[in-house]
Amino acid sequence: MFAAYEIFDAVSRLAVSAVLEGLWPGLLVTIALAWLLNFAKWLNARTRYVIWTAALATVFALSWSEVRSPPDHAGAARIWSRSVDISEEQASESRNLSRENGYESTPDSEAPEGLEPDIVAELRRPWPPIVFAVWMLVVLALSAKLFLGFRHIRRLKLSARPLPARYQHRLRRLLRACETRRWVRLCSSTQVVAPAATGLLRPVILIPESMLERLTEAEFDQVVLHELAHLHRLDDWTRLMQAIVGCVLFFHPAVWWIGRQMDLEREVACDDMVVGITGGARGYAVCLTRLTEMLASPVGLTMGIGAAGDRKQVVRRVSRLLNAPGGRDRRLSRAGLVLAFGLVLAVLTHCGGGPAVEVPGRSEAFVKLAAIKDRLLSFLRLDGLPSSSGRSDLVTVIADSLDARMLGIPIRGVFERIIRTPGKERLYHVSFVRAGDFRALRRRNIVIAAPFDGDHEAARLVRSLVPDGRREAIRNGAAPIVIRRDVWADDQVVALVTGEDRSALKANFLTEADRIYGAVDGKRDEWVADVLYRFGERKSLASELAERFGWRVRVPFGFNMIDSHADSGFVVLTRTHARVRQWMFVYREDGVPPHRLTEAWCIRKRNEIAARFFENDIVDPTGLTVSQRELGSRLAVHLEGLWQNDRSWKGGPFRSYVLVDERKDRLYFLDLGVYGPNRRKETYLRQLDVVARTFETGPFLKDRLATGGSGIAD
Repeated sequence: MFAAYEIFDAVSRLAVSAVLEGLWPGLLVTIALAWLLNFAKWLNARTRYVIWTAALATVFALSWSEVRSPPDHAGAARIWSRSVDISEEQASESRNLSRENGYESTPDSEAPEGLEPDIVAELRRPWPPIVFAVWMLVVLALSAKLFLGFRHIRRLKLSARPLPARYQHRLRRLLRACETRRWVRLCSSTQVVAPAATGLLRPVILIPESMLERLTEAEFDQVVLHELAHLHRLDDWTRLMQAIVGCVLFFHPAVWWIGRQMDLEREVACDDMVVGITGGARGYAVCLTRLTEMLASPVGLTMGIGAAGDRKQVVRRVSRLLNAPGGRDRRLSRAGLVLAFGLVLAVLTHCGGGPAVEVPGRSEAFVKLAAIKDRLLSFLRLDGLPSSSGRSDLVTVIADSLDARMLGIPIRGVFERIIRTPGKERLYHVSFVRAGDFRALRRRNIVIAAPFDGDHEAARLVRSLVPDGRREAIRNGAAPIVIRRDVWADDQVVALVTGEDRSALKANFLTEADRIYGAVDGKRDEWVADVLYRFGERKSLASELAERFGWRVRVPFGFNMIDSHADSGFVVLTRTHARVRQWMFVYREDGVPPHRLTEAWCIRKRNEIAARFFENDIVDPTGLTVSQRELGSRLAVHLEGLWQNDRSWKGGPFRSYVLVDERKDRLYFLDLGVYGPNRRKETYLRQLDVVARTFETGPFLKDRLATGGSGIAD
């Protein structure tokens, strides 16, 4: 189960980031529309109100649009490919178990398990959760105020008294004039100071009892017509939407401005409707003036809408009534709507967006919530295995204490390999636990090691896992290893190693060590690939590579192409995130026979390519390894080591794949590199390796590109 704070922390980082990213585009949209409506004096109030209502909905949508957009995958991969649960308690669980059981656990002084120091620092920055908590408290207070306003309206409706029959007769006549289909009651109340139309499902027009004798018949009709206009236009519902948006985005300047404009245009549109029915703009202006003078106190209904607003607003409404040209057109202006829509679209198209403040841990929070969703769905299905837990670079070994001492050095030698980046980084960490702790762990990578006929708990576990038909074969020295996936949890690799006695157990492990390592490492590559392509890929860029250069890879979001030397067969895919630069360059050359791909030739060719097109990087011969590996369906020469640049004092890890397409007599040189001072680079290099292994040359099958992707195109 995920801790409540972990969910709150992830939600808070995503929400704060989304609102900050939508703040700037929302302000630009508001400014653009204000500029347009300032010059478009010919637009009537009804059209202006529709434009401002659409603008408010746009600002609200922009504030949440980034929640569903894919984050940069570099940050996501750093945490997902190493640790699904990043809590300190779970990250140290394996170390605590090892200490309690008396085993020597893997030292890890570099950082909390599986996380880079900068990631831990990012996730421990408390300001996004604090900001979100304060934000939610204010929203809760404003929502409570809104709720109390509804309760007050309900009390007003219950205490109101229907007006006499002569007023109801005039109401029916006015309803026919407004052509509204809503059922409306006309009541008087001693608790309101100004006429108001209130109620969503059962609307009521409330008239202060003190005004009934002071209003003339014409003024009474004009006031009731104004309230009926509000109800006919469904202003009570749009006012509710405006109030909800104001509660959630109370801090947004665009919401304030748009709200004031909507309040004004709403009243002016109803004024236009009244004048259109009565035909007397001057008489209605006098009515509004008298109505304002009658008010003993400011209007204070939370959700009521009425003819009497604040005095500044009434002054502007009267000015519009007296200065408006004759022959008022109350129809929506299609030209105005199209013009406003085109302007908003142009602003959003050219708006770069971006948060005013960078929110730490956004990508990690996005992936954490995705993991929560996956686990929740798995739990609700009830027919699947529980999700595995723990870091993907942790190998949990279940063994008896004597077996653990004997296998400690060989197992650590296999998994805790050191790579230079140029600093030393471990590929995996090993933790030993007793068999009694096994079922509660559900770890990702598990090695169970015990003699088959032993009398301890680990041996009994081994015998319970081996089918009866294979037991005799194991006793005779055959089938000493079994590797299975998803045994007790999803996304799990379990390797069972056994033998007749302890010496046979050790010999069998050393014999099958590469196979066990390959199963664990292959599964980890699948996890990294899942992160890289989980939210989509740049399919249009992959198609462009295939059309222009005759090769392609699955390009994750965040990578861009540099093709300034494309005419010479050199293309670079690069991404920079959090001070780490990743690149994969592909160079092609015709007329190179396969027998030329010697170690010396490949090193020399790599240096030559970097000198011509890149940044004069050269291969550091110290610690360089050369081997043969499969890339797709072809064998390739594989180089792995360090690159260095003596001019700029830079360096980092690299991997190269060199192969020849014999059908086209063409050399392909793929080089993967990472530069990130004081950063752990193994995961970044693994990401590039996953991308490189999708490399293929034509002819292409159309459906190959979509295999394993999410179907989201850039």
